[in-house]
Order: sequence, then C-alpha cells, then structure tokens
Amino acid sequence: MGVRYDNGIGVPADDDVAVQWYRKAAEQGYADAQYNLAEMYRSGEGVRQDASQAVRWYRRAADQGLPAAQCNLGVMYDNGLGVTRSVAEAIRWYRRAAEQGNLKAQFNLGVLYASGEGVDRDAAEAARWYRKAAQQGDPTAQLNLGKLYDDGEGVPQDFSEAARWYRAAAEKGNGKAQYNLGGMYRTGQGVLQDDIEAMKWRLLAAANGVGTSEDIQAFRQLISVADYAEAQRRARQWAMARTDGQVPAVPNAPGGHMAPPDASGTAFCISTNGYFITCAHVVANASSITLSTAGQSLSAEIVRVDRVNDLAVLRANGTGFTAVPLALDDPHLGDKVFTVGYPNPDLQGLAPKYTDGAISALSGIMDDPRAYQITVPVQGGNSGGPLVDQSGNCVGIVVSKLNAVVVLEYTGDIPQNVNFAVKAGYARPLIGTIPELKAELPQARQGTASIVSEIEKAVGLLLVTTKPD
Repeated sequence: MGVRYDNGIGVPADDDVAVQWYRKAAEQGYADAQYNLAEMYRSGEGVRQDASQAVRWYRRAADQGLPAAQCNLGVMYDNGLGVTRSVAEAIRWYRRAAEQGNLKAQFNLGVLYASGEGVDRDAAEAARWYRKAAQQGDPTAQLNLGKLYDDGEGVPQDFSEAARWYRAAAEKGNGKAQYNLGGMYRTGQGVLQDDIEAMKWRLLAAANGVGTSEDIQAFRQLISVADYAEAQRRARQWAMARTDGQVPAVPNAPGGHMAPPDASGTAFCISTNGYFITCAHVVANASSITLSTAGQSLSAEIVRVDRVNDLAVLRANGTGFTAVPLALDDPHLGDKVFTVGYPNPDLQGLAPKYTDGAISALSGIMDDPRAYQITVPVQGGNSGGPLVDQSGNCVGIVVSKLNAVVVLEYTGDIPQNVNFAVKAGYARPLIGTIPELKAELPQARQGTASIVSEIEKAVGLLLVTTKPD
C-alpha cells in the first residue's frame, strides 16, 4: 500500500501516508518496506530527513539479505552519513550486496580497490568488480574496465578489449569513453584506423564536455573537408537515433520518472538553506519546476522574480547544499571567468558542462550597464548559470547570446562567441527582499584555489513544465 501512495498508483501521491504504511509493514519485519522507509528518511520525503534513522532501517533490511539495502548501508558508511565513517564497514556491506549481483555495490567495490581507499590497492580485484558491473551495462564501469585494459593494469594489456568496453560505454553516451574510443580510431590501436570514426567520437565527446575545441581543431586540420563533413553527419545521426528528439527521463522520486519538460535551463545555489538563482525567462509561466543537483532531484518553487533584469530566486526542498558566494568586487576587462551549466541536455546529456573565457566588455548590448559581454561559450540551457571568477565568486548570471541570424541579416557577418551575463550586483536588491536568504549568504572567497568541482556541486539542471496558455 505504501508503494501505491509513494508513486500515486490508483491513489493520490502522498508521501506522509506512504511513510505510515511503510512503517507498519517495516515494524512487522518486511524487508522491502524497511528499505523504502529508509529511503524516505534519507531523502526527507514524508518525514524529517534523518540519516541515522535511514541507517537503522537500511540495517534491518540488510540483515535480512536485501542487496539494495546492503549497498545503501555501505554508502552511508562510505560517506559517514548517520554513522561514523568506516570504509572497512562500507566494503563489508558492498561485498555482501555485490555477491548477490547488486550493480552499484559492484561498481563501488571496483572504485575502492582501484583507489586503495580503506583496502590494499588491487587493480586485478578492481577489474573483477568493474567487469561484473560492466556486464550489467553500467557505462562508467565499462569505461573504467576499458581503461584497465588500455593501461594493462590488473589485466593483460589488450587494446581490442579496451576498445570493446570503451565502445559499450560510448554507445550509452559516456563522454570520456567517446573521447578514448576516438583516440583509438585515430591511432588504430584495438580497431582499424579510421579518421572519420575518430572525429565522430571526438565530436560526440566534445558535445558531452570532454576534450577541448583546440583538440578538435587540431585534428580537423589533419583530415579532408569531406571526411570532416561525414564525421559531423555520423555524429548527428548517432545523437538523433539515441535521443529520438526527446529529453531523457530524470529521476524525480524513488522508483519514479518525470515526463519530458517544456523548458530547461541552469540554476545555482547561493545559500546553504536552499535558495537558487536563475533567469526569469527560464521559469516563466512555470507550473512545476524540478531541480537536479549534486546527485539528487528536488522540487523547487519561485520565491521572487525581477523581470526587468531577467532574474528569479528559487527555493529548493532539501538539505546539504553547496553555495556559490557573490563577488564583492566587479571584475576588470580581460579577467578570466567560467561557467558550469546544462546546455542542450537533450543532445549534450545531463552532466554539467564547464566552459571558460574572459570579460570582453563591461557593458552589454547597446552599452547596457547591467550586463557583461563575455567570450565564454554558451548554448541553449546555459541561461541562469553562474559566471564565476578565478576565486570562485559569482560575478554574473549567464543570460543570453547574440542572435546569429539577426546579426547576419543586419551586418552580413556571423558573430563569433558574443555572449552576455547580468552583473551579480543586480541580483543583490532581489536577494535583499528575502531576510532568511540574505542572512545565509556565504562570504566571498579569496585566492585562486581550484574551485570548479565546488561550483559543479552548486549548479543544477532546471526542468520546467509550463502552464497552458
């Protein structure tokens, strides 16, 4: 009965009622109900989020031999959630789940043996567990197993086997595998040398944010115009066959998926209590908003909108947020900046993409003082993402690119990488209208530490369903 209320099967979806039924069954010893109750405590759906309670119910289900519970109990020990962190204990539970065929546990064991964290580093043991997960179709395990064959670590070096596993992951859209497979076609290791296939896979990898435009351009100079055009055609054909013109489904709740959205964009967290900023046009006329960030999918609601400056503040339901500080000082002309966002998720995938550039002007279109002109490459879906300086502070919000068609008609020339971001200072008055947000803003960072991974944790993919006209 809890599952029906959890997923709205034949009854209105109601997390509170689902928890009540899961608890009744869990207290009678049903392992599946214990697992589902643990999931609710872990996510904070229907109950107050409580990692220690999640551990309690995972353990009861795990002791009954439920592999999913054993794996997730291992995850809790691995990350120190609700328990004292213990990699050794995590490995013990991963192994019990993995031996029952749990893919996630098999992969996690492979990672731990490959890194030597909490266990003696053992590439052969890593290969063994990666292989089990790879044979179940996990693309990252396939990539990692291919890399072991490529390098001859834990297994005899075998370029054909490396290419086989790279291809398996590449066909599932894994950008790193696509990049590596392109390299093998380029050199002829493990496959017949084929410049067109090499360029095809490198183009697809670039669309997934792997590799650089300089790498593509350098390789392009080595092949004919006809071969490059054919590689582009194959890449487009592959992408269209895979996506079928649809945005891939994104997890929305345990066991559920959401329908393709009407619009998508990027948002980024500005406070640890779950406030995000995006562009107003991304969430215009929204009836529901889903925010996918840091491995979790959350519902979000609009709190404030500034249509004049194309800004909106959202509040997400969840905890454990990583925030991007707003810069105290304005950048200078030529300063290096970057963004992390979700361009064209239907084609480029659901992983966050990093692009960088510089401040090319301190004003926007027609000298608009509210915006910066930037050389950071942006695509549809980057709107709402943070423009970040080298210290990790947000100096602007990516808002638009110059319309190439309009400019072509007006000037007879195609603009090259002319994009815009609203200055972060124009978000402060909007933030100031929300007292509980203003009090939680993090301090601006100093220095030039590597902060891309921190920014990646703070950005989220927005999937927006709009109200009918």
